[in-house]
Amino acid sequence: MTIRPLKKYGQNFLRNSVLAEKIVRALDCRPGDHVLEIGAGEGVLTEKLAETAGTVIRAVEIDPRLAVQLESHFAGRVEVIRADFLELDLCPRTDSVPLKIIGNIPYYLTSGIIFKLLGAAACIERAVLMVQKEVAGRLSAAPGGKEYSQLTVLVQTRAACQVLFEVGRENFYPLPGVDSAVVLFEFHTRTVSGISDEALYGEIIRRSFATRRKMLRNSLREILSRHGLSAVQAVSLERRPEELSIDQFVALANEIASRSSKK
Repeated sequence: MTIRPLKKYGQNFLRNSVLAEKIVRALDCRPGDHVLEIGAGEGVLTEKLAETAGTVIRAVEIDPRLAVQLESHFAGRVEVIRADFLELDLCPRTDSVPLKIIGNIPYYLTSGIIFKLLGAAACIERAVLMVQKEVAGRLSAAPGGKEYSQLTVLVQTRAACQVLFEVGRENFYPLPGVDSAVVLFEFHTRTVSGISDEALYGEIIRRSFATRRKMLRNSLREILSRHGLSAVQAVSLERRPEELSIDQFVALANEIASRSSKK
């Protein structure tokens, strides 16, 4: 039975099984892996996941109509979780096996889903997500360009990001208004260590990019004042945020935290 997609869930179903196989292959599933799929939908990715030997597959689906269909089709092979992915606890398990996460995610929930993964980075090995092509460019951007943003820095602090391939809109039903791209996040290879104050680091990133055309001296004025500083050694405050690497942002945050604590 074909189920009518609902706009409230941002449903655009992938209808190309060859692409689905390619996406699942990028997750590099191995025996013993624990895989969580975000928004299983009609099950095109789920079908390919279920074919991998020795893996534990869980599929999250918020739409009860689709959940019923998935439970019937994948009985005994896939555990279907009827829930909102954003409300799940990704690190409650007693085992120590890190998650592999996959999904063709709703465009309007992209930021929320990605930030949820960042919050659970310690429990995740890798993720393969289908996102809007424009967002994929921001996720993988390098310093110096206009795509380099708050999202870029916060994500790349926790994961190495790589755009694997693009997916045309014609591969979905209903037809979306934009093209997509598949992005690989490798959490275990990138997590930046040595951030002494996570809250301060996040605040510096947010304030810096909130007024990205301003020099850091201006955008971080309130933070510097609060910590009793007028200058730092880590970076020139005459620079703009898109000019700084992640390591430079870390150095800046650590210097502010360190010098403030000595006052």
